[in-house]
Parts: sequence; C-alpha cells; structure tokens
Amino acid sequence: MCISALIEPDLHKLAALLGVQRLEASTAEPPCRRVEAHQSAWIIRQAGAGRLIAESMSFNPYVVRRSSIGGDMWASSLLANNHGLIVLRGFSDWMNARTMVEGGVIHLHEANCAYNRSQSQYGSAHGREGRQLLVNFTPRAPLLVPVLFDQARPQVVGQESRKEFVMISDQPAPPFDQLGLNQAPLGLDRHMALEWLFAADLDPEIDDCAALLDDCSVPVCALALYKSA
Repeated sequence: MCISALIEPDLHKLAALLGVQRLEASTAEPPCRRVEAHQSAWIIRQAGAGRLIAESMSFNPYVVRRSSIGGDMWASSLLANNHGLIVLRGFSDWMNARTMVEGGVIHLHEANCAYNRSQSQYGSAHGREGRQLLVNFTPRAPLLVPVLFDQARPQVVGQESRKEFVMISDQPAPPFDQLGLNQAPLGLDRHMALEWLFAADLDPEIDDCAALLDDCSVPVCALALYKSA
C-alpha cells in the first residue's frame, strides 16, 4: 500500500513531461504537493477529440496490481474509459525494520530513531511487533503512473460525490522486493503514457487496455527513512 505520494502540481511541468503544448484544469487546483488518503491530486485523463485535461481527484491508497487487473471485477470494469495518469515525485510506504537492518540498508540506531518519529505521527498501528518504518522512495525522474478512477461515495452524508483514483502497482525490483516491499507504483515512459491515455483513440475496438502495460516496470528509486510528511 502506498501511504502517501509527492505529486507534481504544476500544470506546465505536467504538459512538458508528456510532450503536449498545454493542459487545462477541469476543476480547482489541488491544495498540496504531498497527498494522503482522500486528499486531492491532479489526474491527467483524456477528454475527447485528442485532448488531455487535468482533473482533481481523491487519493485512494488501495492499490491495484498489474498482474491481477483482469481478475479484479472493479478494476477491469474501469479499464476501457476510466483510466488516467498521475505524476509522482516520490512516494512513501511501510517497511520492516529488522529486514532493513539485517539487509545492511540502515543501522540499528537509525531504525530506532525513525521508528520513534513515525510513532509520534502515526501512533501504534504499526507497533513494536515487527517494527514497521515509514520509508520515502524517490525516483531518478518523475514517475508517470497509470491510474484507474471512479465516482466515489461521499465521505459525509450530504457531501458532494467526487471521483477517486487508485494507482496501478507491480512487484518492486531488487533489492526492495528482498527487503519486504510488496508493491510499488508502475512507471511508464512518455510514449507508453500517451498510448495508455489515448488507448480508445488509437484503437476503438481495444478490449484489453491492461495489455498496454505489459512492457512497463517499476523504476529504481532512492530510499530514505521518513523524517517529515
């Protein structure tokens, strides 16, 4: 599960990363760069006639694995029309302290300090049994991550319904898979990202958008222990 994500909020930079002239915003600008559950982030999606827009949607930390999209009834039902893209500068997730220390990634003192910091903010949900540490992952370049989105139920009765998105993940590359990280956001290059966004335009008869992700992979990221949200 991706606990939080550091997003790219600048529309000009988003357009440049995709190689398009400009991106219009269909909704109000998301308020922050780092998003956690139910906070807003820019999702780039197709708006018809070869046009892309950025829409503010709510982050759902539930992650869909690429390998299981076809067997996930909810995810597979969204592939044809409700697929988009988010641009990440980084993301955070929980990892096992013992595994990281034994793997030589961090020292015991670092693990204890990081554990105390994460406990002060996130409480005892990831308590001393197993000692889970919150870790920040930073890719070498911004990640173009495929997402699926849907109309969510209001969090509060009477509140306006809004769209929420989930990221598509895959098995992490070594050494992170060996250190206990179960999944990480999938990364697309620019060509793959545009193919994913314009799948219906490229092939109106396409019935397996998931196949477009077959050649994608989880990028290498730098690891750093959590210090602040």
